[in-house]
Amino acid sequence: MRIGPIELSSALFVSPLAGYTNLPMRRIVRELGGLGWATTNLVNARSLIEQNRTALKLVASSPADRPLAIQLFGAVPEEMRDAAIICQELGA
Repeated sequence: MRIGPIELSSALFVSPLAGYTNLPMRRIVRELGGLGWATTNLVNARSLIEQNRTALKLVASSPADRPLAIQLFGAVPEEMRDAAIICQELGA
């Protein structure tokens, strides 16, 4: 399966599930095989920009945790833009 420039090994996705879709869970599911894409828990854009410890833990990833989407929320367009840039730099 292909989404834009990203080639996925499978059509199976892991959707965000609050409290569960952290890095250890995503890695376990990927090791079991068949996962094409995973998404993090919901992350506050401002908290990510401010490098809040909880936000950074939610977006923690590794090279084996790809492809990855980070689910952001916020109300200020500039903060959403800046947080999206951070996410892109993190490999999302």
